[in-house]
Amino acid sequence: YLKWQSAIEDVRAARDPVEARYFDEMPAIDEKAAALYKKSPEKASKYLTGLTWERMAEMHGIYSKLRDQLVTKYTNNRVRP
Repeated sequence: YLKWQSAIEDVRAARDPVEARYFDEMPAIDEKAAALYKKSPEKASKYLTGLTWERMAEMHGIYSKLRDQLVTKYTNNRVRP
C-alpha cells in the first residue's frame, strides 16, 4: 500500500515547479495567441494546440517517472531512500 501522507510530498515536489512555470508563462501565451488570432484564427489554434501537446507530453513524462519512483519508494509501507 502507498503511504499517501509521505508520498504527497514527492508529488508536490514534481508537480509544483512545473505548474508554477505554466502559470507564470500564461500571460505571454495569451498575448501571443491573441495576436495570432487577429492575423489568423487558424494560426492561433495551431499554436495553442501545439503548446498543449508539448505540455501534455512533458507532464506525461514527469508523472510516468514519478509513478515509478513512488512505487519503488513506498511499496508495502516501507519507505526506501
